[in-house]
Amino acid sequence: MENNLYQGIKLAKNDLNILLDLERILDTPIPVTDKFEWNTFGFAVKNERVVGLGLSMKILQEFPERIWKLAQLESLILVGNGLGKLPDNFSHLKNLKKLWLNVNGLDSLPNSICDLENLEAFCIYQNNIKELPEKFGNLKNLTDIHIANNPIKSLPKNFEYLTKLQTLDICGTKIDELPKMFDKCEQLKLIALPKRLLTQLPDSIKKKKSIKIITMDEENKRKEEKFD
Repeated sequence: MENNLYQGIKLAKNDLNILLDLERILDTPIPVTDKFEWNTFGFAVKNERVVGLGLSMKILQEFPERIWKLAQLESLILVGNGLGKLPDNFSHLKNLKKLWLNVNGLDSLPNSICDLENLEAFCIYQNNIKELPEKFGNLKNLTDIHIANNPIKSLPKNFEYLTKLQTLDICGTKIDELPKMFDKCEQLKLIALPKRLLTQLPDSIKKKKSIKIITMDEENKRKEEKFD
């Protein structure tokens, strides 16, 4: 392609070839975007390198291996596909900050996700994941964790290292014990949890006006809790 252009944007040759390969897989051009939300289909570029990629709801039956070569990728959105299983190669994406894998029929997570030391937002809403990797607490830059609607029974012990948390959503899980770390999370803004766990929240957290607390009952209804 002349001048390494894709959708009118100049790209490094490696990244250009990857987008062309993905276009062939999808049988449609990938548009330019500057927003990476749950339903994003598009890519973003900085300094001729792809830094954002959204392939939501494209009926992908497996993880596109070419993505591992996008070394500068910061946002990866693969919501609503049929991935089923993830390769254990996430250590290739050292710059990744946002990873959304909602609604993909996943029943496990590869250990290499714990190598994403720059990861800030992690969302696996509505899969069939039963546990988080043992070293999940290595992801110390996480601010937003959404693991709702998965049959997860417990959180790893080192989860308490994640003190930069701003948002935690564990509604619709089977978790029966909360980590004892919320008083250390100075930037905490929202906790969403099964109603049965509400009594485990420290009073100091319940009384903070800056923190919104959402509970989900057995009928999957969410409600904001208020405390005097």
